[in-house]
Amino acid sequence: MQFNGPQGNNLGGQYTYPYQFNINGDGNTYNLMCDSFDHHISDGDQWAANALLVNNLNASNVSGLQYPNAGVVGYLEAAYLFSEAVTAFKNGNGLAAGELNWAVWDFMMNHSCPN
Repeated sequence: MQFNGPQGNNLGGQYTYPYQFNINGDGNTYNLMCDSFDHHISDGDQWAANALLVNNLNASNVSGLQYPNAGVVGYLEAAYLFSEAVTAFKNGNGLAAGELNWAVWDFMMNHSCPN
């Protein structure tokens, strides 16, 4: 996947959802959300990624993700917040989309350390 830059939504001095990506060079642009505030990416950065469907999450495969301490429920909650951000942005509410992105960052970062 390749990061093609933020779409321009900004809150608190940081770009927030949506971030534009190209996957496998298929020519389509996908609006995705960054779930981490502690890793900076730049336009044109590329990396390999594996898709993991939300309904396939389990204790075993969550342990290999960026924030394993969030657990299955945590990733489901983050997916819900992402869904709400998508809806807010589509309805013209960039502020709500940005706030939801910050909520995901806060949630995931607070689960980055073992209890």
